[in-house]
Amino acid sequence: MRQHTRVTFRPANRMQVLLRDTEDSLGLIADISAGGFRLMSELPILVGQVYAISIEVPISASRFRRVDVAVVCQWSRKTGRSGRFEQGFALEAPTQAYTDLVDSLKATLVLSRSQKV
Repeated sequence: MRQHTRVTFRPANRMQVLLRDTEDSLGLIADISAGGFRLMSELPILVGQVYAISIEVPISASRFRRVDVAVVCQWSRKTGRSGRFEQGFALEAPTQAYTDLVDSLKATLVLSRSQKV
């Protein structure tokens, strides 16, 4: 059973994850929670490794802000449909910026569900 509520993203809305030191892309976030996130990528990630990453959060059509956090890869597997890889990451040490990001995403999700379409 999961400990935290997750926010799931459609493929077009996924946030980019970069290695902080090199700015190389690790992949895109498929879902996120207060405890970590699931990443979709072209290559597998080493399980048990700690990564210093930046999450690119869109603030407008062409501008981003970065949320820095340290995470550890908990698991990695190849997906059947696309042949890509998905990985589960847990926070090594939560930051206030990460907590604020997850809280704002949850608030947005609640607002969108409460509006009648």
